[in-house]
Amino acid sequence: MGDTIGVFIGSASSFNIVRAASHIGEALSQNLTPDLVTTEPEVVAEVRGVYDGIHGTTEKPSIRGEISALSSYIHNRNPDVLFQITRPPIHGTIVGSLARRYSIPFVYRYSGDRFYEYKISSGIEKLQHFGLNNLLGRFPLYLADHCIALGPSGRTRLKNRGVDENDISIIPPIVDTEKFSPDGPTADLDTDRYIGLFAGRISRRKGKKTLERTIPKILRRRSDLEFVFIGEQTESLAIPSQYKDHITVVGSVPPDDVPQYYRAADFLIHPSLTEGLPRVILEAIASGTPPIARDVGDIPYATKNTFQTESEFVEIVITFEQLLGRKVYPFNNNKIGDMYVDLFKDI
Repeated sequence: MGDTIGVFIGSASSFNIVRAASHIGEALSQNLTPDLVTTEPEVVAEVRGVYDGIHGTTEKPSIRGEISALSSYIHNRNPDVLFQITRPPIHGTIVGSLARRYSIPFVYRYSGDRFYEYKISSGIEKLQHFGLNNLLGRFPLYLADHCIALGPSGRTRLKNRGVDENDISIIPPIVDTEKFSPDGPTADLDTDRYIGLFAGRISRRKGKKTLERTIPKILRRRSDLEFVFIGEQTESLAIPSQYKDHITVVGSVPPDDVPQYYRAADFLIHPSLTEGLPRVILEAIASGTPPIARDVGDIPYATKNTFQTESEFVEIVITFEQLLGRKVYPFNNNKIGDMYVDLFKDI
């Protein structure tokens, strides 16, 4: 096998992060030797067979435990490159600092749109996000030998903060296009209405207020629509009772069943206030379901079906039959995998 790449996710263990780590590890393993550094033992089952080794699971899932896990990994494996794939401010600082200390090349991945987050926050949270993302969050950029952005918007964010354009590569998230495709079974939603799907957790950052304000307006004009929500929900929508019949909250769905809901839907809605390039958008497109998403982050890199105002959102939804769709997934997964391998080989 080729050079050893230490992929760090620390204590991050959400489904999306583990899935990203799995896809990245699979891509790297074609020509390189990837190791995963995680303090979460439950991650092991999800990535078993993808990584050459999994390190750090005996450490506590804390910043101190993450530092200890990565330090031990460096001493035991002496990797050729260290790669942080999530939580850019904190994990970027941990990985970048230890990489500099041990003279190991460090690749930083700008996931999400952290530099923008404070703009949609308020009160003490606004100060916290600015301090974490825009003050501490700049430090890893100076430590990185190379940066990965998910799209052109992310690249611009990095350039505006002093990163040389030649040190930035655009590499979109990898989606399993065999699993997420137009072909296959569809979920039985027991309705003859057109389906607008929301996939994920309802929250203020994911556009909860937009949904509460616009769904009644939409349904007053299109009574043939139904909105279906999948994903674990800790908050509920405040929708007038006369429209509740048009709202179906499915809740958590087994990962293997998620593609069935994309295929059953006529369109996806994603009114999130801040994003990088969300996997849900890419999965919907790969499944043949056109998304309707707020124009934030790198979403326009994947789809033109975007809105900036709530009135635009309403108009797009009620005329969803006119949505611009893609007959094929916009990103070639084999090419994305090759981009990772080529980047690390160059470094």
